[in-house]
Amino acid sequence: MCRFKKVFQLQVDYYNKPGSGNADSGDKPSTPSSSSAAGGAATERRSESSKTRKSETARSPFPKEITDPREAAAAAAEAYKEILTGLEGAAFQSRLPFDKMTSNEAACFPDITKTGLVAQRVFLNIRNRLLQMWIENPKQQLIVENAIKDMEQPFDSDPNLVKRIHSFLERHGFINFGIF
Repeated sequence: MCRFKKVFQLQVDYYNKPGSGNADSGDKPSTPSSSSAAGGAATERRSESSKTRKSETARSPFPKEITDPREAAAAAAEAYKEILTGLEGAAFQSRLPFDKMTSNEAACFPDITKTGLVAQRVFLNIRNRLLQMWIENPKQQLIVENAIKDMEQPFDSDPNLVKRIHSFLERHGFINFGIF
């Protein structure tokens, strides 16, 4: 039998889906005789897991169903603000990864790269905080002394590192650019 005929011999019932409440919902569409029962069970498990993944990803981040377009626009604006605020948003707006150092940063700060993960996290927090300070008020020049004063408690303990990161960001045009 040719392959073309096999394709058209498949009978799939698109109207009686499993779980739809019909009496015939237990019946499965007929499949070619070449498929084994074990393969069919594996296919069922894969389709069930993909259905659960689809239902998990299809969940809305909003707590209730929004039907009014104005409410939807306000909720979207709130979600947008939430994404772009904070340390992660500051790095995102500066086109930098918020959770890892770029290759240029690693080349300019080899001592941080070699020291370990904790030092890199401190570097990233200071860098993202400096970017956030700049984004909050881009019309005013971000001076190192003011940045050290505004830095949070555990990260202001090394002012030399803050100065180095500030100089790097300023030199590469991430902060203090434009007219202020």
